Amino acid sequence: MNKNTLTEPETVFAGDLVRGGKWVEVEVEIAKVSPPGKFKFSNGKTVDRPCIEFTSSPNEGTIPGRENAIRFVPCSTQVLLLRFMWDSASAADWVGRKIKLYVARVKAPGRGLSPAIRIRSVVPINNLPFKIWKQLGEDLTGRKNSE
Repeated sequence: MNKNTLTEPETVFAGDLVRGGKWVEVEVEIAKVSPPGKFKFSNGKTVDRPCIEFTSSPNEGTIPGRENAIRFVPCSTQVLLLRFMWDSASAADWVGRKIKLYVARVKAPGRGLSPAIRIRSVVPINNLPFKIWKQLGEDLTGRKNSE
């Protein structure tokens, strides 16, 4: 695979946010944001959203072999959330900011309900556009999205 292919060891998955058998929320700092089209998924499909790279792995070394999992491709709704939270359409403005990742049960195309990484909004849920909050899913960390 070439250097512009997202491989499993470097991509953050929902399973990276498990500690002691429970889903957790993890705060990470954004180190770099690559524009859409720079990377390809391992299936060859071009990534059509920004790819976020963190300063360190949210895995925190709890899963052997996953220490290099620092890249995250947010779904289009999560990209909208980041733009809304920081009032900036430019992904370059996200570098240096911290976000909290958590896992929610969401309806995934072709897979039904499954766990997916979500970004915790710093904006009260009542102030989020409907298009965003309807996609937050059921928080699996035990925390309510309105908290």
